Parts: sequence; structure tokens; C-alpha cells
Amino acid sequence: MPKFEKCLLSFKEAFYHDDLDGLLKYHKKLEKCCEEDSSFRDQLSKSIEFAKFIEDMDAFETCISDIRGDDWKVIINKHNIKTESKGSGHDFLTRATAIVDANLHQVLPFLSEIDLVPTWVDVLKEVLVYEEPTKTRKFARYNFWFPWPLADRECMLEFAAFPVLSEKAICIVMRSPRSPYYMNFEVPPPAGGKKRMSVNIGCLYAQAISPTQTKIVFITQADANIFFLPQWLINFGTKHIMYYLMDTLRNKIMNFSGSIYEERMHEKREFYEFLNRVIDEKFNAS
Repeated sequence: MPKFEKCLLSFKEAFYHDDLDGLLKYHKKLEKCCEEDSSFRDQLSKSIEFAKFIEDMDAFETCISDIRGDDWKVIINKHNIKTESKGSGHDFLTRATAIVDANLHQVLPFLSEIDLVPTWVDVLKEVLVYEEPTKTRKFARYNFWFPWPLADRECMLEFAAFPVLSEKAICIVMRSPRSPYYMNFEVPPPAGGKKRMSVNIGCLYAQAISPTQTKIVFITQADANIFFLPQWLINFGTKHIMYYLMDTLRNKIMNFSGSIYEERMHEKREFYEFLNRVIDEKFNAS
């Protein structure tokens, strides 16, 4: 088998096995092949796995930059929850940070089980998971029950999770799809005449700061798709809502024992053993 085809096959295997080290390794080799022979670039552009990896990595790097950035304005800082904002208009971002008295393993189900998000986001009515091409990637529709003027809203979101070894953290990137397809899955039209919101970029980040404490960061840049209210008013509401979302999430985590999240961990034992193995092996090696 020619070198390029062999590298591309290995890259795809790493993609579907959630092998980030392998993806990075074969990404580098594929780029080198393209440098040696530019005709390979056209073949590479047809790989949905390669395209998704590049999109995910770009979003991940953007999120990590925003997590580490110090160019945010503090809005609320109380009870170990801080909400901040930056930008304006449609470039407005919010960041909420909380310290939770729970270990990282216990926090992960609250971030990973996206169909259970309605248990801590009151305005979220339903989550429909359409695609799950790998253990760390999902594509879903979020249906909201906002009061007027945001009634009948939905949002399509794709998710991808990455370990952040230098910080002993996990970052779950989320954003609305930028094309009519997610991998090979065609993005469905809005259901029942609903208005479609979008998330330009966002993430949920969980960092182990001690064996008994975890820092959670929630960042989002969303467009509610509403034109008869000024953007500054929508942004004002968003940055204050973030505090209450984080407070609710923290309370849910503190009541983990006996919860549906604990049940889900037992039901998906293989998945959480995989996550815990990745965390323990990579973090201990870093």
C-alpha cells in the first residue's frame, strides 16, 4: 500500500478509536506527504474524518485561548462562581467559572451526558442525539421552551472532547455546524416552524485542581436569532443567566449520589472506564 494511503487509513482508524496521539501523529505525516506531492491534497480534502479533525482542533484551540485569556470583564463574583464577558454585538462572549467540591471523575457525567442537560438547564425541553461517530463526538438538536419573545427555539450542536494534559483537564468543544452536513449526516431543517439559534463557539471545561475539587468553565458565543430586540439587551440577559446556570449545575453535582447521573455511569460502565483510563494514563504521564 502506498505511503499516503497507508497514513490516511491509520488516521481514520485513530479517529474512530478516539486516539488523539495517533491523530496528531498521522496528521503530521499526511501533511508531509502533501508537501512532497501536492496532488495528495485533493484526496485529503475528500476525507470527512480529516476535515472534522481540523475543524475540531481549530475550535479547541480557540476555546483554550478564551479559557486562559485575561481580557474578560467581571460581571458577578460570589459564592465561588464568577461570570465574565467580552466583546459586543454579535461578537459577545460570556464565561462562567465555578469551583465544585467533587473530583473530576464525578463531574464528567454532567458534561458528557448531553441528553440529561435539561436536568440543570430549566429552559431546555428536550435533547435529541442524532449522531455519535466516536465516543468523544456527538451531534444533537436542543429544543427550548423560552418565554416570549424567544419561544419555539432550537439549536443544532456538535460536540468534541479533548484532554488538556498540561492542566489536568477535559475540554468539550461545542458549536453549531457550519455546513449542511455533520460528517455524512445531513443537518435537518428546523422542526415545526421553530426559529434556529446558533452557537458560534463554546465549551465546557473541567480541571482537577485537587483530588476533591474541580474547576468548571462554561464559555459560549450564541446567536438567539431574534431581530426585534437590541443585541445589547440580549447580551445583558445572557451574562446574568450564566451565573444561575452554573449555580444549578454545581448543586446538581453536589447531589450526585443516587442521581440519574450515577445511574448513567453504571449503565455506561465501558464508556466511563474508557474516559477514566484516558484521564489517569495521560495525566499521570504528563
